[in-house]
Amino acid sequence: MMLAMMNMMMEMNRDMIAERRRREEQEKKKEQETVGGIVEGISEGVRFAMGRQAPATPGVAEIGGGIKLPLPDLWRGERSKLTAFISECEVHLRINARKFPTDRVKIFFMISHLRETPLLAVQPDLPKDDPP
Repeated sequence: MMLAMMNMMMEMNRDMIAERRRREEQEKKKEQETVGGIVEGISEGVRFAMGRQAPATPGVAEIGGGIKLPLPDLWRGERSKLTAFISECEVHLRINARKFPTDRVKIFFMISHLRETPLLAVQPDLPKDDPP
């Protein structure tokens, strides 16, 4: 009886471990798909901006030569930090609009704050000889 109970507990433990691994794999796959989609969107923006030099809309909060702000944190592809990264970039770009006169310059500014997977994903789309 005791042996049967132990076997049943070991089987339940194996099932729980397998279920946990399955959930972790699903979460990891979902995160990779999300980050991959975001990185693809950034790559598409880079490709689009390479052919476009539209003037930027002046920032409402622009004062003189711009307000000095801390630079946005580097983004390494963590999904949980993406919203903060985009918000920090938007604030910086709007307040210092004179420093970012075109969409292309804005995109390069954001790219300069990418690291690891997101940066590697956009590198093939960057021009080799024509910086902003």
